Amino acid sequence: MQSSSSRYLPTVAGILAVLFWSTTVAVARDIVERLGPLTASAALYLAGGALSCLPLLIRPERIGRILRLPRAYLFGCGGLVVLYVLCFFLALGLAADRAQAVEVGLINYLWPALTLMLAMPILGDRARIGLVPGVLIALAGIGLVAGAQNEVLSWPGFAADLRANAAP
Repeated sequence: MQSSSSRYLPTVAGILAVLFWSTTVAVARDIVERLGPLTASAALYLAGGALSCLPLLIRPERIGRILRLPRAYLFGCGGLVVLYVLCFFLALGLAADRAQAVEVGLINYLWPALTLMLAMPILGDRARIGLVPGVLIALAGIGLVAGAQNEVLSWPGFAADLRANAAP
């Protein structure tokens, strides 16, 4: 039987993950403004990687499990993560102002919802009842934030921003 404190640990971890995730764009943009996009991405992910390795110091037997993973998986997934991080930080660095950095962040935050929506037909899986409202809430939140930037969320406004500075 689980203790009451360990039963809530995953929920607390999930809430902390959402809080950390929600500050990513603001913190990243601030650091990019100070250090530049490549140095900022290297510094943040070096610090994150070092913190992620702390559990390996506590339980060194986990290192063997990691090293037994297929090399194609390690380098393929690792390469994709590095490419994603570089693109994200370069986009933040190329944003003309902080409002455009928010737009970059909004586009970045579309991937979890789109991954879930596209995974269902690709994997031939059935969606649970909570998927549709969850995705709609995520898209509505993105629409609210984007609407707060430009007063009205519109394709012409997005297209104008795209023409003004398409690089990010």
